[in-house]
Amino acid sequence: MNLPNHTHVFFIGIGGAGMSALAGLLHGHGVNVAGYDRSPGIMTDKLSHLGIQIVFEDSINQIPAAWNCPTTLVVYTPAIPTNSVLLNYFANGGNRVMKRAQLMGELLKETQILAIAGTHGKTTTSALLIHLLNASKIPANALIGGYSINIEGNFQSIPFARFTVAEADEFDRSFLTLKPFVAVFNSLDADHLDIYGTEEELRKNYFYFADTVRKDGFILTAPGIEIPPVHPSIFSFGTENSRCFARNIRSAEGKTYFTLIYNQETQGDFQLPMLGRHNVNNALAALAVCLKLGASISDLKYGLAQFKGVFRRMQLHVCRPEHIYYDDYAHHPTEIDAAILALREAYPGRRLLGVFQPHLFSRTQDFWSDFQKSLSAFDELILLEVYPAREKAISGVSSLELGRGISGIKVHNATHSSLMLTLKTILQKGDVVLSIGAGDIDKHCSEMSNHLNQIQYAELA
Repeated sequence: MNLPNHTHVFFIGIGGAGMSALAGLLHGHGVNVAGYDRSPGIMTDKLSHLGIQIVFEDSINQIPAAWNCPTTLVVYTPAIPTNSVLLNYFANGGNRVMKRAQLMGELLKETQILAIAGTHGKTTTSALLIHLLNASKIPANALIGGYSINIEGNFQSIPFARFTVAEADEFDRSFLTLKPFVAVFNSLDADHLDIYGTEEELRKNYFYFADTVRKDGFILTAPGIEIPPVHPSIFSFGTENSRCFARNIRSAEGKTYFTLIYNQETQGDFQLPMLGRHNVNNALAALAVCLKLGASISDLKYGLAQFKGVFRRMQLHVCRPEHIYYDDYAHHPTEIDAAILALREAYPGRRLLGVFQPHLFSRTQDFWSDFQKSLSAFDELILLEVYPAREKAISGVSSLELGRGISGIKVHNATHSSLMLTLKTILQKGDVVLSIGAGDIDKHCSEMSNHLNQIQYAELA
């Protein structure tokens, strides 16, 4: 680990998934860490419990005294607005200021990075990989873009570990700062077109990333992904003619079972405590990396069965005869398709009620017709308004207009304050409910779970 030459580091936007992971990793290696975020959350709570000082007001007066000096390293996320008081104060005060991706690249350059790339599946695959490495007693650090239940957070800090599991984020071209030993390409669907402009430009940058992989390492590619021959060791997974794939995939009681084939040999039956064929592919990627690094089949089989999942990744909240409720981070049409397919396969014949919050005006606009097609696969749908994040509204882009183009099902528009009333009005006994989106829709999970767990239906005489 190449630690920064600073005794104190201040993170602006410390509550973000990538930022909080870096903050926790540095803290675990003895660096004095503090930071700012606009509101508390699960990530800031975790850091606070470790003793990291966090402030929630964008004010110079809130900076802890030990960090209010020119020698403090300042790290910020691109999601922070350019008019941030803290960001401008430090930038004008002579401090070294850098983006999260730059710090990540510098921090990890002396470790063997196991990078998980792709527009979908990064967080689940990263969480699976670090869990399986732990089960195989292969020491590794980890930087994950979500809260892994097994490691109780989004980072793992082990001094002198040889490997680091890291999400290779394509947003803002962040992944180009890494020089990984291993790179997994889970998907190359168009996304972040506000950054790249076109799908072709996005793919071009993925290929640039592939060219940064160390020649003594290897690249793993998911089905349908073709990487130019920029590396001597490129292997595919997930199809019958690949090195690592699954047969006999079936789901039951919220779990998925499959037979693992590796190097043309049957390795036995595996149990994944998650739904979805897309999650089987995520598991295959993690299993393939571990096997290439020398893990045993027995350790991996046991480890996979003990995987507890990631917050907001096909996370089961309610399981009753009356109702099933899952929450997922899906915010792209391809991800929505995968989540719906998983539930259709697991609960055939049951009515599927969706609750969706679009994320970003630009993404909603870029995939307008794709969203409408994907969302029409629900039996009934509640749409929350678009979550803007860092963006300003775009004329004509709204959940109301999006819903008007969804045919074949009933669509209800709701606000945060009216969501529960809408849900209670249209809910039917036996419904499978799926809430999806990358904004703040998750703040309703507890209330929805409580209602679905407690609701009683009168039996007809």
